[in-house]
Amino acid sequence: FGPGFCLWLKGKDYKKIGKELQKEYDALPKKFMGYERLETENAGKRTGVFRIGKFYKNLTGFKGVPETEEEWLHTEDDRFAHAINGEVFSDGLGVFSAIRDEIAKYYPDSVWRRKIARAASLMSQSGQYNYVRMMKRGDLVTASIYLSDFMKYTMQMLYLLNRRYAPYQKWLRRGLSELERTGNIPGMLDKIASDGAGAESVPSAIESVCTQILGMLKDLELARGGDNYLDHHAAEIVYGTAYAKEDRRMTKKALVDKIVQLEWKAFDKVENQGGRASCQDDFQTFSIMRTSQYMLWTEEMLESFIADFEAANAKGWNLITEKYGRMEETTAPEEYAKIKDSLPVISAEKKQIIEAIVAIQVGMMEEFAKEYPKAASEARSIRTSEDTPVNTSYETYLRGEISTYSDETLALYGRFVAAAASQGMNIAKETITNSALMYGYASLDDMESKL
Repeated sequence: FGPGFCLWLKGKDYKKIGKELQKEYDALPKKFMGYERLETENAGKRTGVFRIGKFYKNLTGFKGVPETEEEWLHTEDDRFAHAINGEVFSDGLGVFSAIRDEIAKYYPDSVWRRKIARAASLMSQSGQYNYVRMMKRGDLVTASIYLSDFMKYTMQMLYLLNRRYAPYQKWLRRGLSELERTGNIPGMLDKIASDGAGAESVPSAIESVCTQILGMLKDLELARGGDNYLDHHAAEIVYGTAYAKEDRRMTKKALVDKIVQLEWKAFDKVENQGGRASCQDDFQTFSIMRTSQYMLWTEEMLESFIADFEAANAKGWNLITEKYGRMEETTAPEEYAKIKDSLPVISAEKKQIIEAIVAIQVGMMEEFAKEYPKAASEARSIRTSEDTPVNTSYETYLRGEISTYSDETLALYGRFVAAAASQGMNIAKETITNSALMYGYASLDDMESKL
């Protein structure tokens, strides 16, 4: 720190008088109002005489205002913050201030949305998912890293929501006092930092921060609903909450169609002990059953499971064969004993998550069976206790299926099931309703009355 200032010249003027001006600047007193002038090699040249274009290029990477969305998008906020920081005392030419003023207008709207969506995803991944996961593993060091990341991304999000360039990270917390839209998040971050990773208060504090951020997103009409898992709102943040439902449905339909096709190709290759099953030649029924289920999923869930499938295919592994193989643990224990060592190992933690999901969904199916007994009688038996070599229950089938999900897909699916349960949505009922409509019934009630 020390006294100093900058002189900015156009290129042709710098060629004429730049070096002479720099000599005059260097000859100024070494002390001013009690402060020593200071230049360090590590900090680089920050004061003195500069070409206008080169000055901005050193800060932002561009000689003037970024020209494309990609240039805006891939430049860190703090570089733009540096470019418009401080005070301009005089600008007779107006060239320097013209660049500065354009940058100060902030990001183009589409870039602003994309940066907010990115911050939302990073907040979820670091705080709502990975921190919790590392704590369950007992990995306090890695949990601390993710907690730190969560606080950093949260502060960056607050600057974005206030349309202010976030400064370099050592100034992030201090600068929050200058923002209007922060809620009580700054104080909560102080508390999280004070309590530290491992404190019982931290997970609920993370969720509270995310809930407040969701409220701000809704106030700005960037998000809707009550799901505070911020990553789930990334698409609507980017494209707008009012973007055409038909466009969204078409995008989702393409994902559903893709996963159904991937599954059908894998199902076709499953080798059964008793020979090829008749259902392996009935695409219509297969498509209706699988589409009915995937229509309820989010685009993110579909994309994640597609990635699982494609990764398995690349390794020559058939996820449908694995699914049916896992079911044999209760339908054909002797056959299962022959293949169990060839199946991917599932950790105890993952098994707990799977069983929690299965318990919720079995409860939903039992509720559905009470309300629609005829429709339920057309489906599988419900409980694993009813399994036989020729009968696979809903519970066993579900357990086998979600056991093939990657950790990422399982986490997304678990949140989907938990959200459905908390909102009173019965996944079994919604899935079978979709099937009824695809079979040509007017409604689920219509199907029930005609069975």
